[in-house]
Amino acid sequence: MDVVSRVGDVVTDAPLRVLLREDYEACQRSWGRPGLHGLIVYRIGRWARTQPAPIRIPLTVLHRVINNFVIRNLYGMEISVDAMIGRRVTIGHHQAVQIPSFCIIGDDSVLRQNVTVDPGLSRVVAHPLELDADG
Repeated sequence: MDVVSRVGDVVTDAPLRVLLREDYEACQRSWGRPGLHGLIVYRIGRWARTQPAPIRIPLTVLHRVINNFVIRNLYGMEISVDAMIGRRVTIGHHQAVQIPSFCIIGDDSVLRQNVTVDPGLSRVVAHPLELDADG
């Protein structure tokens, strides 16, 4: 089955196995990388949404269990299935990587440790603290 996702203005319409192969090759052909594991679980979660109910429901439950207990608790990554992740993305160091809903990550991106991708929906503006010479 195909996974259709929109990244920027480009529509990615590729079979799941092609996306997984590209992720595997982008992760230097190593099955032991936790970043690859996170991307595989994410891709299967996205793919499950395109399937008919008899396949979608058990895959969605399995995705949530693996995503919550392995990817988040063991690896320290939070990857929302609602995020839009492009092709050949590499998660170089898996700890403290957060990709919430409504984020868009383009093709061939590399994410490192302590990365939070902000969807830009926050209205909070940080202002620098100005101190006078007396403290």
